[in-house]
Amino acid sequence: MDIEKLTHKSQEALNSANEAAVEMNHQELTPLHLMLALVRQPEGFIGTLIESMGIKPDIVESAILERLKRIPAVTGNADLQTYMSRSMTAVLSEATKVSARMKDEFVSVEHLFIACIEKDKECAQAASIAGITSAKILESLKKNRGNQRVTSQAPEETFQALQKYGRNLSDMAKQGKLDPVIGRDEEIRRVVQILSRRTKNNPVLIG
Repeated sequence: MDIEKLTHKSQEALNSANEAAVEMNHQELTPLHLMLALVRQPEGFIGTLIESMGIKPDIVESAILERLKRIPAVTGNADLQTYMSRSMTAVLSEATKVSARMKDEFVSVEHLFIACIEKDKECAQAASIAGITSAKILESLKKNRGNQRVTSQAPEETFQALQKYGRNLSDMAKQGKLDPVIGRDEEIRRVVQILSRRTKNNPVLIG
């Protein structure tokens, strides 16, 4: 895989995955290490996607760690050198395909996460325990990313900008968090009428 085709967050996740493997004295770098790094990433997009499904990232992390404990640790090696497992190579290859399927120009963290679940049995089982499937991830991705494509190495900043600085009024309305509008029936009808025109000026309600 061309490292330049990875987003900055994807590169960070791979580095963190390698650090996790070394910390656990694992000689093989596996998809589980990568999945752990993606879930743990500070202010990461994967955490946002998981929370958007109503699932706590801690539950996913615990399921991953439970499986990582089963990997034999290498002892007595002060200068441990890790190498990619076959499954890890397969996951990275799959992530490139996922990116192409979604018509993205770079391999982002969501591509890596989906590839982990779709290509690695251990990752799929860990995700399943938390109630996560690739289909649910894609659904959450559509909600949080919309139709935006990955066209730079820092797309997460764009994806999360609206969430950080704005409010999703449609979601709030579905959850019954908006107060009812009283006495603006005529104005609302006019807004709908204007927005329904083929050519229009956008209406603004003041006060």
